[in-house]
Amino acid sequence: MILDPEYGIGAYKISGGESGGFLNTLLMRLQFYAGFWKSFATSYPALARAIGGQITALASTIYTIIAFAQKCPLGVAAIGAVITLGLSLTLLTMQVALIAATGGAGVALTYGFAAIQAYVTIQFKRIFIQEAC
Repeated sequence: MILDPEYGIGAYKISGGESGGFLNTLLMRLQFYAGFWKSFATSYPALARAIGGQITALASTIYTIIAFAQKCPLGVAAIGAVITLGLSLTLLTMQVALIAATGGAGVALTYGFAAIQAYVTIQFKRIFIQEAC
């Protein structure tokens, strides 16, 4: 807290001295991305659904990488993270190719890909941590 002894008023200084500027900037960026996503989803609904289905798989990938970082030595954790990211990107590429090849009719199958990706990522994490770490 910062006090002005002459006038007896005070204020709390926010870390970095930006007076909440970080939060304002973050909210503005989130609004921008939300607007971009809405525009993208309107223009490409099939692709937007497929990418939206990847949110769970992405969360599983991030969780797996964090688990590697917490439970494995640095070098082993890095290898596990690279393999996990490679697997996720491969399955995402397969989904996009499926949608493109079917003209959007393959969107329903992308949910199956996302479920498979999440399952494989979880199993890979379990086995990798048990064996390599």
